Amino acid sequence: MRNHTSLRSSLLLIELIMAILIFSLAGGMCLQIFAKSHSLGMRTVELDMAVREATSVSEVLSQKDALENELPELYPKAEIAAGSITIYYDKDFQACGRKDACFQMNIRGNDKGRRLVSYAITVRKDSDAAAIYSMETTTYQQVRP
Repeated sequence: MRNHTSLRSSLLLIELIMAILIFSLAGGMCLQIFAKSHSLGMRTVELDMAVREATSVSEVLSQKDALENELPELYPKAEIAAGSITIYYDKDFQACGRKDACFQMNIRGNDKGRRLVSYAITVRKDSDAAAIYSMETTTYQQVRP
C-alpha cells in the first residue's frame, strides 16, 4: 500500500511539473506575440503619420514656388539647401529642430521644363537609413498674372 501511494504521489508530481512546463511555454509564446504586435503597431503608426505628412507637403508643393516660399514659412525650423529642404519631426510627428528630431522628411525638387516640377519626398527615422515612406509627385506651375 505504501509503495502504491508513493507511486501515485510521484505521478501527481510529474503531472504538475508537466502542466507548469506547458503553461510556461504557452505564456512565453503569448509574450512574444504581444511584443511583436506592439512593434508592428508602432511601425504602422509611423507609416501612417509619414504618409499623412508627405501628402500634406505634396499638396503645398502644388503651389507656385512652394519650395522656396511656402514651405519655409510653414516649417521655420526646416533646413533649406539648393533645390531641397529637410523638415524635422519629434516622436509625435510635430515639426521641430534638428536636435530634437526623431524623424526627417527630405524634399528634392527637379525642374523638368515646360513649367513642370518634379518632387521626391522621403520620410525616414533620423537615425535610420531605411525610408519609412517615399513618393514622387509632379506639379504644373501655372502662370499667374
